[in-house]
This record gives sequence, C-alpha cells and structure tokens, in this order.
Amino acid sequence: GVRYNDSKDFGGVWGAQAGVLVSTSLGEAHARYARAFNLPGVWAAVLYQGYGRGDQWKSLEPELMDHYEVGFAPRLGSMTRLDVTFFYDDVKDALRFVPPPPPPPSWRNTGAYEARGAELSVSVEPVPAIGLYAGAAYTETTPDGIPFTPKWTFSGGAVATVSLFRISLDAQWVDDRVAGNLRFPGPLTTVDAYFLLNGKVTAKLESVVPGLEVFVAGENLTDSDYAYRPGYPMPGASASFGASVRF
Repeated sequence: GVRYNDSKDFGGVWGAQAGVLVSTSLGEAHARYARAFNLPGVWAAVLYQGYGRGDQWKSLEPELMDHYEVGFAPRLGSMTRLDVTFFYDDVKDALRFVPPPPPPPSWRNTGAYEARGAELSVSVEPVPAIGLYAGAAYTETTPDGIPFTPKWTFSGGAVATVSLFRISLDAQWVDDRVAGNLRFPGPLTTVDAYFLLNGKVTAKLESVVPGLEVFVAGENLTDSDYAYRPGYPMPGASASFGASVRF
C-alpha cells in the first residue's frame, strides 16, 4: 500500500507499507517494510511567530522513518507456537531545537537515529483448559539515550478454565529508559524500571441468565510505584468488577 499526503505548507510526502508471508510445512517466515512521516505540527507555527520569525516554520521538512523487519515462526506442534522477529528503524530529518546564537531560537531537520532489536514470543497450550505465554524484546539505539526506548522488556501470562471460572494473569517488566523531548531544550531524565502484575476472574452464570458473565479484576497487584513520565505517577493497586450479557 502507498499513501501520499499533500500539505499546502510542507508539500508532498510519501508513505508506504509492503510485506510478504511464506508458509511451508516447516513454518512461516515474513518480511515487512514501512515508511512513515510526521509533519511539523501547529506548535512550530505558534512558536516561530512568537519568536518573531513569521512564516519561517514553513521551511521545515517532514520527519521520516523507514522500518524493516523479518520474522520466523517454526512449526513446533499443535500445542506450542514460537515467533522471532528482528527489526531495524532508520529515522531521518527529525526536528531538533537550535538555540541562539544568533537569536531567536529555531528548529531544523538535523536529528537522526537508528534502532535495532529483536522480539521473541512463545505460547503453549499443554491442555485445552490452560494457556501460557511469554515474551521478550531487546532494543538498541544509535546514538544512545533515545527517549522512551527501554533496552529490555519482558512479559508473560496464563489463562486457565476451571469449571465455571476463567482465571487470567499477566505480568510485565520494563527496563529503565530515558524520558524527555529532543525537540525542546532541557535535560533528559531517566524513568525507573517497573514490574506490573494484573489478574482477572470471570464466572459464567448462564444457568442464571443466558450469556451472563461476571468478573472481578485487579491491576498492579503488587502495588508497584511506577511512572511512564517523570512527575506523573501511575495508580497503585486497584480493583474493578462488572458483568456482561451476550445475546
């Protein structure tokens, strides 16, 4: 697929995505490519005019990213599935703040970085009533310190059905990572690693009302102290409950 965007202020720019999937008796393999763009926002016009630069913001170019990935999913039997994916991102013309001198400040398309890594996931269904999942991701950037890019991420989960009940657990551990906005001045900060554990119990009560399910769910069961951005703490342990009827 292709996408073309024509902006009265920034001209035309192309985006695209393409992929191929090969399936054999040994498993599946895929390759994908995508090209994305990000136009300068209204913030650029507002700040340039506030700095007395008028319409000079129209000289800015779109930020561009090319994404490549290849993946493999070998056949390991009816109860197990394994997926391995390698990816590479190339970002060009990223907007960066240019401080004085000479005044006033401005922005230029001088930013560039690369990200590469791999994702691994395994799902197992030893018996029809139990499902298990585990996954991991590794990302490395050049240069280091690209915001919101943890080096390691791990996840896992389990689902079990016992009589009328369906019990599910999921967990996630995310490495520490840099947080901040490279488009604006100011030091970057680091957000600590965190661990989350969530759970849910659902009961089917179709003998009471056809299609009725009731549930109770808990998030952040370990009451972890974590945040996605500095100064914006996320909630501690919390619970919710409800019901649904399908008909």
